[in-house]
Formats: sequence, structure tokens, C-alpha cells
Amino acid sequence: LTSDFFPTDPLCSLYSRGAQGNVNNISTVRDSFINVNSQKNRGVDVTVRIDQELPKNWGDIQIVSQMTWQLEDNIALFAGTTENLNGEAGEPKYTGDLNFIWEKDSWSFLWSIDYFGSTSDLEDFSNATGSADGCGIADTSHVAPYCVDVYAERKIYNSASIAKTFNDDQIKLVVGVANLFDTEPPRISEYGINRRQSPTVGSVPYQSQYDFVGRRVFVNLKAFF
Repeated sequence: LTSDFFPTDPLCSLYSRGAQGNVNNISTVRDSFINVNSQKNRGVDVTVRIDQELPKNWGDIQIVSQMTWQLEDNIALFAGTTENLNGEAGEPKYTGDLNFIWEKDSWSFLWSIDYFGSTSDLEDFSNATGSADGCGIADTSHVAPYCVDVYAERKIYNSASIAKTFNDDQIKLVVGVANLFDTEPPRISEYGINRRQSPTVGSVPYQSQYDFVGRRVFVNLKAFF
């Protein structure tokens, strides 16, 4: 674990060292709850909705889209330790969804598209290592300098479902497929995100927006009383 503010990071004061006579051994960790000193998030949200009745009794169609452009995401665990996470792993600058909904009588169909923009931790990695492009890294585990990949490409997920209501809309059956095209999450180097141990599953950044399951069929049955 490294810090962008070492050796003056206030987080270091939560550790005591010197266990078993070794100055590097941690003897005590104070893990009491700590309030985040400050957090500021700024962005632009846009919602678009179009409703259209189709001719010749073909039903109704809706197009709904929600988009977010994140402009700033600053967080400081302690005073004087502000970090800008905007555009880094788990904090894409742009996210959005687009939904097409067709309805006719007791039937409805949904096609949903979720978009997550790319992220990059190259700036933080460069600040920590001096490598401008993520290359030329050397350590005792490798026989020669190597490059790391700290860029997670954008991901688009498609899902589709069809629904049918029964008994005056008291019962609703939904059948669909999530992640229709079996889109895989992005892959990055297991070493390299801010040069810290960041949560990963193998070489995949462990972030909530990514699908780790893959294509799957689902069935929902709802009853309203």
C-alpha cells in the first residue's frame, strides 16, 4: 500500500510500528470510524424522453435516455489530502443508458443499452513511478523492464425482455436476456492502478458498473393484490 501524500499522509498516524523489535512491523492499527473530511462531485445530467403513438393500432413506443457527464470528483479523507478521481477506475467521466419500449395491449418489449465510458489511471501511475507511458517499470519479480496497462476501455451492455400481463394487469410475466452479446468487462494489469492494491478479480477492475456474470436468461413473475 502506497500513498500519494507519503510521508506526510495523516493516514500514517493510524499505524504504530515496532512489533517484535522490528521497526517495520506494524504493532497497532487504529480502525475507529473516520468521517471523510470533504467530498465534492460536479457534473451534468441530461434526461430525454420521447413518446409516440404508432399508426394503424401498432401500439405505443417510448425512447428514454439518461446521461451523466462527470466534471469533478474530489475527495479528501483528511484535510490537505484532496484527490481528483474523475476519469479513474470506477469513476468514468461519461455514463448513460438508452431504452426502447414498445407497448400494445397487454404486451410490451424492452431493449436496453447501458454505456460506461473509458477510464485511465495513467496520470497517478506516472506521478508514482515517473513513467510517462506506463513502460520501463522494473522490479525484482521480472527479469526485464515491462509495461503496465492502466486503461479500461468503454463498455456497452445490451439487454432485451418481453412482458405480458394477465388478469387485468394483476399478474405480470417478464422473460428476457441480460448482457445479450455476452460483453466481457475490461482487462487491466493487476499491478498498476494508482500503484496501490486496488480491488480486482483476476485482471478485471472490480467496479460495480461492470458485468462479471455474462449473458444470462431471466424470468420474473409479479402478482399485484
